[in-house]
Amino acid sequence: MVASEFSVGTKTGIEGRFGKRCALCQVLTSKVHFCHILDKATDDLYRTGTIHNLISPTFSRASPRNGLLLCPTCHLSCFTASSSASAPLSFIPCPEILQYLMTRLRAKDFRDVDAILDELAQNLPATAEAIVARPFLDMYTIYPSTGFRRNSISHDQPMSYLPPLLFHDAASHSLVEVQGVVPPGTVVYRVFDAASIPLTAPPQEMSINLLGTHHDGSRLYWKLPGCSAGAFLTTVYSEILSNASGFSPEWINAEIVSFIFTAQVTSLRHRQSSYSPLAILRSISEGSNAHYEAPEHVAPTPEAEDTAPVYTDEEIVEWTYGPDWSASDIIKLRANVHNPKPWMQLVPHDDQPIPLTL
Repeated sequence: MVASEFSVGTKTGIEGRFGKRCALCQVLTSKVHFCHILDKATDDLYRTGTIHNLISPTFSRASPRNGLLLCPTCHLSCFTASSSASAPLSFIPCPEILQYLMTRLRAKDFRDVDAILDELAQNLPATAEAIVARPFLDMYTIYPSTGFRRNSISHDQPMSYLPPLLFHDAASHSLVEVQGVVPPGTVVYRVFDAASIPLTAPPQEMSINLLGTHHDGSRLYWKLPGCSAGAFLTTVYSEILSNASGFSPEWINAEIVSFIFTAQVTSLRHRQSSYSPLAILRSISEGSNAHYEAPEHVAPTPEAEDTAPVYTDEEIVEWTYGPDWSASDIIKLRANVHNPKPWMQLVPHDDQPIPLTL
């Protein structure tokens, strides 16, 4: 994250959202940094974010949603990338919100992440999934980068405030402070909300483990009102795709990995379905994508070639293709053509647009 100039009005709004405290450690300081989640040096991230419906194509770097308040220590030690490595930490939406976003993706909701969550904040839609997710709006967990997990001597983060224990009350659909003994099996949370801490509250000296839960088993969440969830997801997108096999459940929740892969596949299918599938196949001369494998049930057999069935466009766009999958096979299946030209199917890598020449 880069600390640079926002407008005076934007700075005032960001400061008000966090009560003049650091979003991570909650310390009250006059030397705060107004940080960009996505900065001007990350044009490639903007492209990735927009293609995969994480942020809107009109997302502005100068927007208040792209701003975060951090103390100098947290900013420089935790959220600043080097020339050779990503920032040690990032915020990502909490598992409950990621689960909700995945239900929207699977329902073919192709809006950007922030648009979906803005609707959720307006008490829409009135679905069971939305009701469960709504109390967790603006709540985030910590994503530790690969370098941070491997290289840090200590994963403890000094904090100036420890919030109370909360649990999700199914009757009121809200997070409620725990009173008395917590029933066995109850999931409890501690939500670090800088804006809720009185300016006169004395600081507490304590630390938390950034790679797990608190010692009492509570889940640690940070409330970051008004921030772009899509921008945060954009910052971790590429690293999660390239390192998913090396994740440990004690380091990162499975929901973020599932969401990133779901977003990748869904956005790809959405882009494919914007055109006639047959036209896309004919527009591509050669190429492959090792990330995708053809379903075995799609591949034609010698016996089936003479009586190849005709598939619908919807069925075709649901298929993904690997480096050995010939587009001519699809054309045979789609149009019962016996001697098509040997075009090869290309599914673009991550953020490459689909070429189309008709």
